[in-house]
Amino acid sequence: MVKKALILIISIITCINININSIYLHTKPNKNDYCMGKDVNNEDNIHISYLITGDSGEEKINVKLMGPNDEIIESKLNENSGEIKYIAKELGRYILCFNVPTPGETYISFEYYTTQEKGHTLDMVKDGI
Repeated sequence: MVKKALILIISIITCINININSIYLHTKPNKNDYCMGKDVNNEDNIHISYLITGDSGEEKINVKLMGPNDEIIESKLNENSGEIKYIAKELGRYILCFNVPTPGETYISFEYYTTQEKGHTLDMVKDGI
């Protein structure tokens, strides 16, 4: 029941285009892509870090970051962890997609944020809000 609820929540979040900063994602075999988007300003720094774990310890992941015009900005294949840093060349929605090519259940822990978002969070903490 909890697994189905988590998948439903992820699906709803993806459909209504909520900006995601950090999440722990439980994947299932034979699922195409797990994608989420973020509206980014021109010249903002995009930071992405990710880690995949599972039962076997041999899990791999494919990751891609796409720009506002659906062009692939960066693509990484068969990794168990990594990071992407990119300076946005234009204003728009940047899409991050994970694909797990191996069978079995896996878990992806990741962060996806921009310098502008992180700066606002640090300002709120500093001001005591």
